[in-house]
Amino acid sequence: MTLCEIIKDFIVPLISGSLTLIGVLITINNANKKESRNRVASAKPWIFSIDKRENFDNKNVNDIIIGTQNRSNSEYPISFYIKNTDNGIGIIDRVQTSNRIFRTSVGRVLEKNMVAFIHIYPDHGTELKEMFIFIMDIYGNEYRYRIVHNDECNYDSRYCIREEFDNSKALRKEEK
Repeated sequence: MTLCEIIKDFIVPLISGSLTLIGVLITINNANKKESRNRVASAKPWIFSIDKRENFDNKNVNDIIIGTQNRSNSEYPISFYIKNTDNGIGIIDRVQTSNRIFRTSVGRVLEKNMVAFIHIYPDHGTELKEMFIFIMDIYGNEYRYRIVHNDECNYDSRYCIREEFDNSKALRKEEK
């Protein structure tokens, strides 16, 4: 056997087979990433603020209390209504300011189509310039919503939420 025959018979098929395998692996990896993104999108709880004057069944509104257990230590409550759509179940994890983290005491789950009245009781000394509420989906992906004062709300409420559109932490977690 000459060197040319060895290359033609063994090395060329080995190289072409390796390139084919690499192409298949890249295709599978891309399909898995797309599937992960679709799964995250299908389970994401779409949370939005609602006006207390909107027409919803007050009997089915769930109160969710977040913050200090001793409400007399709170300067004033921060309250607002939110609603979850029928996309996915949400789990309220925490409210975070620049210097404090508050966890829920009861009623953490936001069922599909549920209206919740959020009561946040920050203790004295809590900086309220930047506040975020963190909500997780059923896969543990976290979504951050900014709690804003009524200057940025579209209706008669002291506070409301705005979604932080850099919720890519959920996708990065899924891709690992």
